[in-house]
Amino acid sequence: MYSSKEIELSKRYLGEITESIDQDLCLLGGWAVYDLVNINFMDDVGREYIGSRDIDLGFHIDKNWTDEQLTTSIFSRIIEILEKIGFQWQAFRLFKDFDIETLKELTFDEANKKSQFEMTRMYIDPVIDFLHPRFKCVFGYNPIDEPILYDAYEKNLFIESNISKKIKICEPHYLLSMKLNCVERRHKEDKKIKDIADIYALMWYSGMDLDMLKIGTNIIFGKDNSIKVLNNFDENNVKKAAEILGINDNDIIRVFNEFKK
Repeated sequence: MYSSKEIELSKRYLGEITESIDQDLCLLGGWAVYDLVNINFMDDVGREYIGSRDIDLGFHIDKNWTDEQLTTSIFSRIIEILEKIGFQWQAFRLFKDFDIETLKELTFDEANKKSQFEMTRMYIDPVIDFLHPRFKCVFGYNPIDEPILYDAYEKNLFIESNISKKIKICEPHYLLSMKLNCVERRHKEDKKIKDIADIYALMWYSGMDLDMLKIGTNIIFGKDNSIKVLNNFDENNVKKAAEILGINDNDIIRVFNEFKK
């Protein structure tokens, strides 16, 4: 799905970002799943879980913050760091382009001279938990917002990362709820296939008992919503997710069916 070079590049930038701050950074998306499931996956399958090409970062935005508090928040400081090291904006995401063979970072002009197949693009998605009414006035845009993350921050439901002491990740039922919430909005097939793999991995390798994970996820996301999402997965995409994990697709189907009970 992703080349080992792309994954290592993304991991390196994740390290650079975390080393640039003096407080915990919330990791979401594919790297958060990797962080949570990798040890158990390796014990069972004998190799590392798949990493991610892109980086999703989660931020708390308090509904009572003033404009000054917004501009001095960790969100604002991380954006400044990313812009300083050359990330550019595309709508509500930041990106860098690299030569697909050498993974040399490309300037804007260099990227414009290359064909799309000659490049790979790494995205960083800043995700906030609450869309503050003053956010767009202060920053000039509205980022991705994920209300499920707000509940995790309110209840401080985070666990320690295996990647870095400066990283925290949401507890498994929150990560799974967010994955289930976003997968149906995916337009690119490769992203949807990766989400299916991540959802299975969270269910089976998170370290949380499946029944307890199901109860927690159903409280957050809703049982009917969970069943609807799982039922809508395309059979071919499930098979492709199994292929990239190196397992039988019946294993994924069995876990999904158990989760729907």
